[in-house]
Amino acid sequence: MFKTLLNTGLFGAYVLMVLVFGFFLWQTLFGSEEGGEANSESKAAYSQQQSGVGLSPATATQTKRTDEAVAEYTKWLAVFTMFLVLTTVGLYISGERNVQVANRSAIAAKNSADAAKLAAEQVANVERPSLFIIAKAESTVPRDGPYVPDPKVLYEAHNMGRVPAILRLVFAQCVLVEQLDPNPTWEPGRFREALRGIAAGTKDGDLPPCGLDQPISAEDWAAIKAGKKFVLFKGVFVYEGVLDATYVTSVGYKIDMFEGSAVAVGGGIYNNNASEPGRGSDSGTYMVRKLKFPTQPAQPPLPPAAHQQG
Repeated sequence: MFKTLLNTGLFGAYVLMVLVFGFFLWQTLFGSEEGGEANSESKAAYSQQQSGVGLSPATATQTKRTDEAVAEYTKWLAVFTMFLVLTTVGLYISGERNVQVANRSAIAAKNSADAAKLAAEQVANVERPSLFIIAKAESTVPRDGPYVPDPKVLYEAHNMGRVPAILRLVFAQCVLVEQLDPNPTWEPGRFREALRGIAAGTKDGDLPPCGLDQPISAEDWAAIKAGKKFVLFKGVFVYEGVLDATYVTSVGYKIDMFEGSAVAVGGGIYNNNASEPGRGSDSGTYMVRKLKFPTQPAQPPLPPAAHQQG
């Protein structure tokens, strides 16, 4: 509203300036008839003076015509200059308005582009697979019973998204720890290729169980019973969907060997979902937490899924 009033005021001032300048210019250059007669008498007197100093009548007449032509040229030059000044001022005002219109158009275009980008991101967030990983102990043991030196952890990938997921890489590791590492690592050599499809709303429960690298000793079992150590399951699942993107789901679970349950630990450092534009299967390299994992890991590929459970 303020800009509209300001522009209206500037335009009104410009019109008023044109009228005032035009009035004074007209009075100056195109005076009354009396002013014209006075000028004629002055011109005649001037001619007589010129004649009196020895000019012939023909020369005086020619000089008079020249002076009149110069005066006429000067008069119209002044008129043209005045209109040029007024036009320049008008162009300046118009240019300022055009700049404002261009700025508003640029802002509107930027807003439209941002809205289109947001809509595309929303589509990418909705029309995508989303894996939810569930883990548990393969079997439970009584707390006062004999210890199990080689416990196993079972895990399943549930596709909670709206489109099928194509599982490309799977990382699964079970370790015995006293406390969580604030900077977890995922060894590239433990990633295994997995060309497995998981339809929307289904799960893949045929993934091989995860075991410890070394058997648990009696001392470690006593520490587990005392709550000083626990089995940590770390998993990273790299998969693709219908869009040109690669998705990564990572988890960190504390496995209760006595009740068989799993509790997520480590917060967002261990448990999160991420995505990268482009298909890792096309580029030959997958991006996981800014670390590159080749499509030919050291571990043998997972066997094809025997079946899918609904």
